[in-house]
Amino acid sequence: MPMLEIAPDSRIRASAGDFGAKVQGDRLLVPRRLGTVLISNHLDTAEDFVSYMQSFPTALAAQLGWTVEDVVRARTRLLEVLRGLLPDEFLDPEPPPPRGYGALRPPGIPVPVPLRAQPARMKHTGHPKGGKKT
Repeated sequence: MPMLEIAPDSRIRASAGDFGAKVQGDRLLVPRRLGTVLISNHLDTAEDFVSYMQSFPTALAAQLGWTVEDVVRARTRLLEVLRGLLPDEFLDPEPPPPRGYGALRPPGIPVPVPLRAQPARMKHTGHPKGGKKT
C-alpha cells in the first residue's frame, strides 16, 4: 500500500473532536494548522500521523489546544477515513506485551530452596559488645 503524504489545505476546517482530514489520491488533506503541527514534528505521512496520535495523544492535544478526549474522538473519525487504505493491524495495533522487570531464571535451573538460618549461639556475658565484664 502506498504511503499517504500529509498535505495542508486551507479549505479544510477542523473542530475539536474532528481533524477534518480527507484522502485525495495519494495525499491526506488536513487543515493548515494541523499540517503545520504535523510537519514541525517531522510527521510527513498519514502513517506517521496515526502512530504519533496513538502514542502521544496528550502532546498532540497540547499542540492543538484541544483536550485529550477531543483527540481520541478525532482519532476515531480519522481511522474511519483511513480504513481500507492502511493495514488494519496498523490502525488497530495489538496492545504492548506486559513488561517484566528484573532477571528471569533461565529454563532448566531449579529455584533454590532457602536455607533455614540457625540462630547463632553466643555466650551471653551481659556486656553490650559481647566482651568480658569488668
